[in-house]
Formats: sequence, C-alpha cells, structure tokens
Amino acid sequence: MSSDGGAITNLKTGQVNENCSPGDGGLSGGNLSFTGSIPINVDGSFKIDDTLQSEIGIGDHSDPDTAHVVITGQVSGATASGTFIETDEFTDQGTAYSCTSHAQTWTATKTG
Repeated sequence: MSSDGGAITNLKTGQVNENCSPGDGGLSGGNLSFTGSIPINVDGSFKIDDTLQSEIGIGDHSDPDTAHVVITGQVSGATASGTFIETDEFTDQGTAYSCTSHAQTWTATKTG
C-alpha cells in the first residue's frame, strides 16, 4: 500500500497455473508485476482488470497470446484479500485454445 493507505503499489503475483481446453494440457506462468498505483475505494475495495498481449512458447515455436487478468480485493487494516483469475486465448497449429486459472483466493499483508 502507499504510505497514505489510499492505493496498492508494487503488486506482484506468484506462479499461476491454468487448465486449457481443448485437451488435457495446461499453462504455468504468472509472476505478473503491476506498476503504478491502484486506487483503494472508500469502502476498502479495489479492482484490476487488464488485458495483456504476449507469446506462449510451445515446443520449438511460440504463438501470440491474449491474457485477461482480473484481481479484486478488500483492504482491512494491514491485510488485503480477494480473488484472482487469469484467462489466456491463443491458436496453435490451427487449434484455438482457451485456458483459465479459475477464480483463486488470495491474502496479503502490508510490508514496510
């Protein structure tokens, strides 16, 4: 949180695992970093809703990927908790894939 408690700063995620359809495969990645300040509403809630463009490495090649990340949270004192979901969509060798982390819960404590 910012020093005045009005924003989330330096938000980082850990590894994110996703199940993909079609097929039995999945993705692992994550370790996302959000720079800047994410405002905390008067009621203590906040939300990040972001679309990211990247590449998915598959075997000896990579495919363009569109990831959608939604992080919601509620701050109470020095603790925050909420949900995280990431979805990815890409096409590999003519097959369209949709992957999701499903809604994951999280908690964090203010440091510093």
